[in-house]
Amino acid sequence: MGKSNRIKINRADERMKKLGTQKTKKGLPNWAMNTIAIVITAVILLGVVAIFMSANGTWMRMSTAMSSENFRVDGNMMTYYYNTKYQNFVSNYSSYLSSLSLDTTKSLKNQNVVTDGSDTSVLDSLIVGDFQGTWFEFFMSETESEVKTMLYYCEEAEKMGITLTDEDMAEIDESIASIETSAASLGYTTNAYLAASFGEGIKEKDVRNAMKLSTLATKGMNALSEKLLGEVTDEQIAAEYAENAMEYNLVDYTFYTFRVDYDDVAEEVKEANASATDAEILEAYKTKIAEAKAKAAVLLAKTAIKDFEAYLLTEIAEQNYDEEFEAATLPTEGTLNDTQLATIREGMIAQIVAEVMGDKDEADATTTESEKHYAYTVEVTAEYAELFNTIKDEIFDMVTLSRTSYVKDEMEYADSDDFSTWAFNGERKAGDMHKIYLGDGSDESAEITKNAAYFQASVYFLRTPQYQNTAKAKNIAYMTFSTEDAAKAAIEALVAAGTVDQATFDRIASEHVTVNHDVLEDYLKGTMGSTEFDNWVFGDDTKVGSYTAAPIKLDDTTYAVLYYVADGNEIWKVNVKNALFSESYEAYYATFENTYPIKVKTGVLNRVDA
Repeated sequence: MGKSNRIKINRADERMKKLGTQKTKKGLPNWAMNTIAIVITAVILLGVVAIFMSANGTWMRMSTAMSSENFRVDGNMMTYYYNTKYQNFVSNYSSYLSSLSLDTTKSLKNQNVVTDGSDTSVLDSLIVGDFQGTWFEFFMSETESEVKTMLYYCEEAEKMGITLTDEDMAEIDESIASIETSAASLGYTTNAYLAASFGEGIKEKDVRNAMKLSTLATKGMNALSEKLLGEVTDEQIAAEYAENAMEYNLVDYTFYTFRVDYDDVAEEVKEANASATDAEILEAYKTKIAEAKAKAAVLLAKTAIKDFEAYLLTEIAEQNYDEEFEAATLPTEGTLNDTQLATIREGMIAQIVAEVMGDKDEADATTTESEKHYAYTVEVTAEYAELFNTIKDEIFDMVTLSRTSYVKDEMEYADSDDFSTWAFNGERKAGDMHKIYLGDGSDESAEITKNAAYFQASVYFLRTPQYQNTAKAKNIAYMTFSTEDAAKAAIEALVAAGTVDQATFDRIASEHVTVNHDVLEDYLKGTMGSTEFDNWVFGDDTKVGSYTAAPIKLDDTTYAVLYYVADGNEIWKVNVKNALFSESYEAYYATFENTYPIKVKTGVLNRVDA
């Protein structure tokens, strides 16, 4: 193996990003979420005011758009999948449509995918990649790829003898019933509503057929995931870790970067001397670089972490003090001289650093004695006392926030990164320090010129060398609801039950109208993509047997109630197992193209209503 990014690959967990729509332990892929659990909103058509009667759709229903040996997607099913894909895209990227040159009021078949070359062009490329063609072709290409994947998994389900159960059909019936309710609330028939929502000719039976196919595909995918995950052995995990421990281990470090930008230096020089030459600016640039190197050298000499952190926090505090004081409006009375100001500056910065490092609450910058105000032994007016207290409040907050940027815990190896190459060297030990120069002046044997137009010196203090992450993953039971009130009612039932165990949690989940109810095994922080979720799961007060005292909002329509079942496996082991599973899964998936050939009728795809 040896791929540095495989720790990040966790197909089983990635398919569980939104609990509100998942139906199994391994979760649902995006296409399954889009097609099985439709989110009905009051306005489902963008830019359409009146719903019109649809055509019958018989011709497209009789036409085969895509097929495998045992399964068929007709033209209307393809239209449904396509327009679901399109509507979700428009919803997710509504703020960027003009930049993407996508007009929802016009036919997509007559609009090309174009980026406008503006500041958002980088984002555009992330959204649409390097695709060339019409928007219809873009969405159809995406839809074709997803439908092909569904057909693969349906064939896999067929091979494993998996079929739709009465429970599966009941869930599809519930989705159809929701559509019928929404249509009726707007005064339309179900088929007219669907035709206006997903394309001309789309009827209830087309949506039902599409849901049946995607439900079966999801069952096939989950069964395959369970099979391959179960085939990963402890022996394989031990061997993989032994061979590639660096890719699964962590380090803790603290660092600081001194940076000089040529443009900032030029602006400063020009402010002092508007007629300054390029040569004079370059000399000032060289001076600033030399100062940055000198500061880096001082920091590099701080061989105790307490001294190291105190120095970098002092640097941050000084920069922020100077900026705040320069921007402040000074009182007109009680003017202070340079010596007095220097005393106050030094005292305030020292106090802030001590408070931040000691994790203490901030104290006022001034004191009052016998109606006289003092700022670090300097007598000041009441107006100056108020000003210094305000400045200290601002700097304390900035330093506290900045500290988190420079103190790094549980950091993973990053491929092609100079610091990672050094930090994950097996010979490293706690207290080792490292310096990295970048930009102009990084080559100390060469003359400094304006080439990169910047210089930075980063100094690193390795607090903990490579170590195995033996913290435990979490096994979390959950029930999700479509309203906050429903989630609160379930919590009230848990409170009324007194002592709550998993059986009690499961019973209450079954008694309430949940969107879903299941257990997340070996949950890792960040997998759900919800800070609120992670804050509860990994909070200091959360113990085995705890449940959420208030609903956790996952998105605008999904609220979760959680129960901490038990600790899971050690995180390093979970990561290794997931990496092995992912590699096995990808290898197995790569065989589908030859095992399950897919036929595509381009003519039918081009007739999809768009």
